[in-house]
Amino acid sequence: MERGARPDALDISNRSPLALAAAAGYVDSVRLLLLASATKRVLDEPAITTCMDTRGRTPLLFAASRGHSAVVKLLLEHGIVDRLPDLQGRTPADLARLNGHSAVAKMLNEGATVKARPSHHQD
Repeated sequence: MERGARPDALDISNRSPLALAAAAGYVDSVRLLLLASATKRVLDEPAITTCMDTRGRTPLLFAASRGHSAVVKLLLEHGIVDRLPDLQGRTPADLARLNGHSAVAKMLNEGATVKARPSHHQD
């Protein structure tokens, strides 16, 4: 990021760096991208947290479908609770279940109750 990388850049398939990091299960990269995006105020321009690729997949859907529970938890803690289906009508929880990641599916079903962590500590 220090060298000018853009957390809101998209590849030819409309995938953001956040989506690619989530798909690979890179928790530290996901955390860094979320923080960089918040700092640069691009979380809503475009909404990289729910930005869909050309197949309708979001970062949460990528992480859930591959069973990356730590990434799913981190996204949920940052308030990313999308139930957006891909172009085949499958939600992140659906894909987690279909791919045998029942713990991730459960986490997603309970995701609405996960609270975002405060961005700073109060003394």
